[in-house]
Amino acid sequence: MPTDSECDCDLVSKEWLLAKLRSDERDTILIDCRGSNDYAVSHIRSAVNFSIPSIMLRRLAAGKIELASTVQCKELKAKIAQCRTRGIFVLYGDGTSKDPDSIHGILLKRLKQDGVNVVCLEGDFEDFHCSYPEWCSEAGALHVPHLPLMGLRSLRISGSGCEEALSSGSSSECDESHAHVPQEFPIEILPNLYLGNSTNSEDCDALARHNIKYVLNVTPDLPNTFEAEGCGINYLKIPIADHWSQNLAVHFPQAIRFIEEAMSARCGVLVHCVAGVSRSVTVTLAYLMQRHRLSLRDAFELVRSRKTDIAPNFHFMRQLHSFERDLGLHEHSASLSKVLEELGVREMRAPDSGVGAESARGGGGGGARGARGHRGGAGAGAGAGAGGAVGASPDSGIEFDRWSAARDTPQ
Repeated sequence: MPTDSECDCDLVSKEWLLAKLRSDERDTILIDCRGSNDYAVSHIRSAVNFSIPSIMLRRLAAGKIELASTVQCKELKAKIAQCRTRGIFVLYGDGTSKDPDSIHGILLKRLKQDGVNVVCLEGDFEDFHCSYPEWCSEAGALHVPHLPLMGLRSLRISGSGCEEALSSGSSSECDESHAHVPQEFPIEILPNLYLGNSTNSEDCDALARHNIKYVLNVTPDLPNTFEAEGCGINYLKIPIADHWSQNLAVHFPQAIRFIEEAMSARCGVLVHCVAGVSRSVTVTLAYLMQRHRLSLRDAFELVRSRKTDIAPNFHFMRQLHSFERDLGLHEHSASLSKVLEELGVREMRAPDSGVGAESARGGGGGGARGARGHRGGAGAGAGAGAGGAVGASPDSGIEFDRWSAARDTPQ
């Protein structure tokens, strides 16, 4: 088997891959490392797409994210587990794939570090497409909706349905326990309340589809994209960075009033930041706590049941805990199930992704007091007092199960 010295990877020919596809072997996972738009236009049959924003790409490269932490489809999850030990991963991309800092390069490095049998397709997708177009799925030929199949917390390895990611002989039925996972962004937390990221804020079609007429922009630098176009979207910008020095709590009243205005008008409201995991989540939690009288623990559990990668930084969690105390929610808070019942929303169980709702459940007291996740006490307090180390990057992704209200909240 030839080796590419530039990327230190064994290469397989398009003829070899074709033979694999024809044999319908179930020990192979084919990963398309191109952009999601290119994948949507055309891709090799049975391939899943690995699309990842730059913020999360850095975390993957630094080893802060496990590769398959949130697999959405039971059959695909089982197949990945099988291939990690006995199978083979085949990566392909475009002409930039040899760059070690590209998605292809970083994924290749991580798989090799994990001891996975991984090879790369010699040439690129266009080479394979020119030779075997009948083995490529075109946009017009897809008859199933775009489903997120595997995510790196807020990332996705996505395909055109479970059956696209599995061999044709296997079941295409997705895990029912994940039936609530949205099939596209933005994510609806409650009726008309949406949580998203910068990409969602620029998607005019999605905004119109969800009747979103209010956009709450929780960043200092992202533009209010459609403000100057007179398309009837109301904006509120809260210029806050995801940093330990920022006081987001002072903006809670204004943000909550803005969300309430959208609700009164029976319009959708999108709350977004850059990655949709820290600042926008903090504002959404504050709204749920004040408007619906939910404890921080229950509000967090509700949001995380819709979006598994939420991760407000330590200092925003402190501010939320103080907000909870100011609202008197430690002593008197509403029942989450009752709130959902009154809104006509079915209660959702957090996905079994290793970071489920248990991470948001506190021990020894109401609210978020003593909150410790599935990783145990070591994670809960580690680094909590090192304020200067928190918030070093946008939407830093610090998890609730690493935050301890008892230690970290100013008295």
